[in-house]
Amino acid sequence: MRDSESDELVAIKSARLDLGVKVRDLREKLGMSQRELAALIVQPPATVVEIENGSINVSLNRLSDIATAMNRRLTIQFI
Repeated sequence: MRDSESDELVAIKSARLDLGVKVRDLREKLGMSQRELAALIVQPPATVVEIENGSINVSLNRLSDIATAMNRRLTIQFI
């Protein structure tokens, strides 16, 4: 694997983990359990665990569902 490919994989994993931490922090701030969030987004609790651990890619539709479940607006920024 080339260095650029390795760097890209690290960046992707880091972004997934950052997103997962944001979801977890907001969920906890709202006093919501993983099971409660999962029910609101109509997904198994394991999916919420995987999102929060950064172990899966999350679609925009799923992110929108999460934002709606937490009464938040989803915004995306390219920095």
